This record gives sequence, C-alpha cells and structure tokens, in this order.
Amino acid sequence: MSVQTQQETLMSVLPILRLFADDILISGGCPRDWYLGKECTDVDVWVNVGHLSQSALTQRIEFLSYTLGVDINSKDLNDYRGTDSSSYIYSLYTFEIEGLKFDLVCTNDITSRIPPNFCSNISMISLDLDNIIPLPSSDFMRAVNSKSITYKKYVTEDSKYYKKMKEKFPEFTHQLSKQTRKSKGATATAYVGIDEIQRIQNELRVR
Repeated sequence: MSVQTQQETLMSVLPILRLFADDILISGGCPRDWYLGKECTDVDVWVNVGHLSQSALTQRIEFLSYTLGVDINSKDLNDYRGTDSSSYIYSLYTFEIEGLKFDLVCTNDITSRIPPNFCSNISMISLDLDNIIPLPSSDFMRAVNSKSITYKKYVTEDSKYYKKMKEKFPEFTHQLSKQTRKSKGATATAYVGIDEIQRIQNELRVR
C-alpha cells in the first residue's frame, strides 16, 4: 500500500473518527513515516475521552464499529507500560480499514500534551488533520537534521522499542538517556509551520 493510498484511506475514515471524539490527534509513527516518504505500519489515533464513563465509551466504540463496518477489538496495553505516556492511557482498541491498521488510543488528557512524552524525539510529530500533512516538532527536526535519535530515560538497550528503532533507522545514531529527568507536567510541543516544513523537505531532496 502506497503512502498516497494510506492517506486516502485515512481521509475516508477521519470524518467518522471526528464524530467519535472532539479532541483527536494522529501522532507518532504514521506522520513520521509519511514525512520521511515511507509507508506507515499503522495509524495511532489519540482521542481524549476522559469525560466519558466506561459505559458511554463502550457505546461509542460500538457506534464506531457499526459506522465503519468493521470489528473493533481491545488491545493489550503492555506496549505502553513503563512509558511517560502510559499514565494518560486507560484503554486501547484496534481495527483495520482496507489493509491499513488503526490503533485507537483512549486518553484522559488533552491530546496535544501527549507527543512530548513519546519514547524518542523522532516520534514527536503529529498530523495536520485538515490537510493530511505531517506537522513536525522542533525535537523531530533536530533528530532529522542531525541524524541522531535520542530516547527517554525508560528506554534501554534491551527494550523492544529501542531494537525496533535501530532496525528501522540504521542511518541514524541512537542515544540513550544517561540521566533521569523529572517534569512538572507535560506541555504542548512547539510545531514547525507548513511553509518551513516544505522548505526543509526541498533541502533534503537536494541533498
């Protein structure tokens, strides 16, 4: 499946996802891979449903399943355990549309606060949902320009995530954190404007 086909599939699903939740964010691997010109493995859709009861959330999942015409299954949260993001997540669901896998990540916080807590700077990128254009953070651009991926304190050499990233990005150097960092709370990451994105992409093509 090409990047264009994946984007077209997302565009067909997005209006229904927006009915599911008002606060929605697509961030991480999908926009990262698209920005780099690669097909994504899946689409992580973060939705803020902290104001809903469990029964109300279940009803919305059933509505989403019926509207999309697909089965939606719950997914093990273990992949997110031990990360700064895990405290924001209380349920995870998965479904597939035309060969494209979606992970519906239900969070109890404002979605814009999530990306700064991702495991690595190369994943701190979101998607402009109106134009389906990757919207990288300054941390992401530093990773791309320096060809260096840095990781949060909880990522180790033995972690599944670290091994996956080293295999996926062999052209990058990989730097594990050597000190523990404590924050008083996640804040929204500063994102680069679309004009600046296009300028940087043009420079990368010239290289």
